[in-house]
Amino acid sequence: GNKGYLEELATMKQKVTLRMVLNQLQTTYCGTLGVEYMHINDPERCNWIRERVENPRFLKYDNEKKLHIYERLCFADTFENFLAHKFNTTKRFGLDGGEAIVPALKDGID
Repeated sequence: GNKGYLEELATMKQKVTLRMVLNQLQTTYCGTLGVEYMHINDPERCNWIRERVENPRFLKYDNEKKLHIYERLCFADTFENFLAHKFNTTKRFGLDGGEAIVPALKDGID
């Protein structure tokens, strides 16, 4: 079956209030980032994504991790500028608009 945040609430040892539930759901589903996974027919894959997205620690990084992501983005931008100057007459595709994929790929590889 489907797993998710409400199942996790049922197993919490502390008293859970409606305000806590609403705050967590608003944080998860009303933010600036949307994750669409309900079209996936496989419940295992759907639950895998849901467990990560509905986790309160989703996208919460310490300063060291943020700095590491920033360094990766700077490296990618510098490399793109290098390619633009080195091969200025060659048709190529840049990172314009696709910078977000750099940390995502790094996280996926790790």
